[in-house]
Amino acid sequence: MTKVDYDGSQLATDAYTVGADPGNGDNLVGIVANDDLREDMPTKRVVVSFNDVKETQTLTDKASALITIGRAPVAIPSLTLYPGLYDPTSFVPGYAGSLRLTRVTWRCMRISW
Repeated sequence: MTKVDYDGSQLATDAYTVGADPGNGDNLVGIVANDDLREDMPTKRVVVSFNDVKETQTLTDKASALITIGRAPVAIPSLTLYPGLYDPTSFVPGYAGSLRLTRVTWRCMRISW
């Protein structure tokens, strides 16, 4: 593994899910907050519409799932396979392989705003 990138585009401190109009002119809303993440970063709200959902509990469950997904950035490892020995275009999607790590170093850092 040559490097690890992090994708923070799905991070969320607050998740709002908006559902269908149950017939009274108002849309249903589910709201969930991640208070722990709020302490470490500026507010980042995620809003998703589910026009076919007409139950508040279902919307709250979907908002909770968005918060769970957005609790930490996704780590994306990069591999270098013996440069010049393998042509990456020769691999077919679906091929499987294994990776043996001889040394793993984890670095954690806290970002303050």
